[in-house]
Order: sequence, then structure tokens, then C-alpha cells
Amino acid sequence: MPQKAHIENFLRINGIPHDASDEVIRTALISARWHEKDADVALLVLRDKPTEGHESAPLISARQLFGVDDMRLAPETLTSLLGIEIKLSGKKIKVENVENTVPLRSWKGIYIWMMVFVLIVLCFVAYLALTGYFDDLITRFPTVSEVLQVWK
Repeated sequence: MPQKAHIENFLRINGIPHDASDEVIRTALISARWHEKDADVALLVLRDKPTEGHESAPLISARQLFGVDDMRLAPETLTSLLGIEIKLSGKKIKVENVENTVPLRSWKGIYIWMMVFVLIVLCFVAYLALTGYFDDLITRFPTVSEVLQVWK
């Protein structure tokens, strides 16, 4: 809920007297990208003269109308917004902070597959560079002329 001092400050910065007409103030608020409902609430707050320690009836009705203080939604409202049937009881719902962690068994599987992949990549690089096990690759396999001599 906007406070009266904030609204008066906004109007003073924009060069609008706080006793200007409602339309002038509403236009200024909406041009400052305030939502229409918020502008209506701001006008009610600005024009309200509460007694000491108590809020006036228009301000209380504005709070109920716009739901400023009560941010809870009724099950019927949730049903209409989400498009699904919701059944809630009067019990309080406990919200816990639960971390989603990957179990150790999954990490072991990931580690094994990673090691297999690394070995395959190392063997492929050694094959391309003709090093390690693959250094005498050309001498181990017969040449084409040797193969042809065997077939003769």
C-alpha cells in the first residue's frame, strides 16, 4: 500500500500540487507507468484523512477491495487462474528448503562413462599420431605387394 508521504513526494517532484484534481493526479500516475488499480489506491490514500491511530472506512474498504494486505488467494481464485481443480484444507503448509542432489551412485556411473570416453579419445589420438601402441602400425601390417605375392 503506498504511503501518503510517498505519493505527495511523487507529485511534488512532478510539479503537481497535492490538492490538484483527481484526473490530473491519476493521469500523472498512469503516465509514470503505475497500474490503474494502484493509481486508484493512491488517490484514496492521498484524499484520506484518518483519525489518530485509526484508519478511515474508505481506506479499509480500499484494502479489502484491492487485496493489498491479504496476499493469500482463495482456492476458487487459484482454480480459475490455473484451470485445475484445487482442494485445500485449513492446515498450514510447511515449506522446506530441499536441495536436489544427484545420488552418489549416479556420480559413479558418470565417472565410469567419462573414463571410458577419455580412453577412447586417447586411443584415437595415438592412432592418428602413430605413437604408443600404434607406432609400428605400418610395419605390422603387410603391404599391398606382400599381399599380392601371397595370393600368387
